[in-house]
Amino acid sequence: MEKDQKKLESTSEGYQKLDQWIDSMKPTWSPAEVSGVLISVGVQLVYEHMSSYKAARQFIEEFLAFCIKQEESED
Repeated sequence: MEKDQKKLESTSEGYQKLDQWIDSMKPTWSPAEVSGVLISVGVQLVYEHMSSYKAARQFIEEFLAFCIKQEESED
């Protein structure tokens, strides 16, 4: 139980740092750069927190499709 609490605390601290970093970078990024970073961070988080490889892969494929669709609609 204590181990889970420590993991939760370190995870939420990591999320806070990530939020701060993204907020500081936002004004200078293009959509493609944002997508690239989100994908690399997202892939890591998905694999760490999803118990099934198949579910993680499906989630990532749907996310990539969404990013591509968003970029096409902005053109």
